[in-house]
Amino acid sequence: ADLVGAAFEAADATSPPSAQLPEHLDFERSPEGLADITRAAGLSVVVKDRTTWRWRVSPDDLWAGISSGVAAAGARYLAQTPDVRRAVQEHFVRLAATEAHDGLLNFASEAALVVATKPSAPLTST
Repeated sequence: ADLVGAAFEAADATSPPSAQLPEHLDFERSPEGLADITRAAGLSVVVKDRTTWRWRVSPDDLWAGISSGVAAAGARYLAQTPDVRRAVQEHFVRLAATEAHDGLLNFASEAALVVATKPSAPLTST
């Protein structure tokens, strides 16, 4: 498990109900899936690709986002009781201290990337 997931697991945190879209509204999390919904929105796909990078963040900054309710981890954190929140934070701090290098955590990140254009409106004469 990743660092944040491991902290939740170690604290016996529960998972809130899924916020996923209904299957008929959802899309595959891939360049092709993102391109499909882009086309469905009436745009012309110019580029579809996958991009990767390393995300470097201080443990304090990452924890500030989680404890403020940012993203799925933040929503999961806020759904816990105060005792479980304290336990999650304690586990996070301990795990982050072992994984941080030069004061930063380093995460591999990946995302689908689509560049699209809006078709131009046809010219009309007056």
